[in-house]
Amino acid sequence: MKSTDTIKVVKKIGDKIDEVAIMLPVSEVQGFRTEKKSGKTGQTRIVYITDNGEFIDETRTEQTMRLFENIEGFVRVGRGSMADVTKIDEIDERVYEIYFDKSKKSFVEIAAVHLATVKKMLQRLRNNKK
Repeated sequence: MKSTDTIKVVKKIGDKIDEVAIMLPVSEVQGFRTEKKSGKTGQTRIVYITDNGEFIDETRTEQTMRLFENIEGFVRVGRGSMADVTKIDEIDERVYEIYFDKSKKSFVEIAAVHLATVKKMLQRLRNNKK
């Protein structure tokens, strides 16, 4: 890891944690410690200490999705799934999968409810490139 790297964390506010994940620059970390997870016997988590408060590296799916929603191109495609529309190679409507490469090895599933919206976004993007 380099001091220019970032880590995905959530802000710790007393005994609670924020609902939105952020990318914390490693250079802002002054130090870190471990603490026991509440209600989890023997399990610990890392608490990063910064000038802006304390952060933990324990993030839930919803927090990560909220982080990626702020990045242009990323859209929800299902429960717990997102895709960068600018990086979609193909959508297979029969099996509800979005492929990111020609070999179809990298993919995420797309829920039927999101299919029409994502297809429209992809079509607009491809029309703008012409």
